Amino acid sequence: MELLKAHRIRCAERALATGVGLRDDGFVFARADAPDGSKAWHPDGANERFNKLRSKVPGAQAVTPHQLRHWMATSMFEDGYDPITVAGRGGWASPAIPMNVYGHFRPARDQAAAASLAERLDGPGTETSR
Repeated sequence: MELLKAHRIRCAERALATGVGLRDDGFVFARADAPDGSKAWHPDGANERFNKLRSKVPGAQAVTPHQLRHWMATSMFEDGYDPITVAGRGGWASPAIPMNVYGHFRPARDQAAAASLAERLDGPGTETSR
């Protein structure tokens, strides 16, 4: 996590040095010609650069970009993000893919859903017996 935070700071500094801001929706690993983060690295270039960076971090030699993608999807679902947003951030063509693989990481929200529906039916502040 610390490595990713440091990387984001470097990206923001690089973007500011070129006179642009780092986009909130920018890619974690952006191309050199897109300092705002708007264009993703080509996977081969990303893997090559990632391997060089990883070799400098003690204990990170076994971490792969694929594992980071798993972490990203799992974390986003745990934080309550919808499948469309997770799929877009992870580069999946369809939200069905991350839902099938990571859907079980979605927080249980059934009680909140039931309360919301009851409030719509009964009106706010109405006590119902369930």
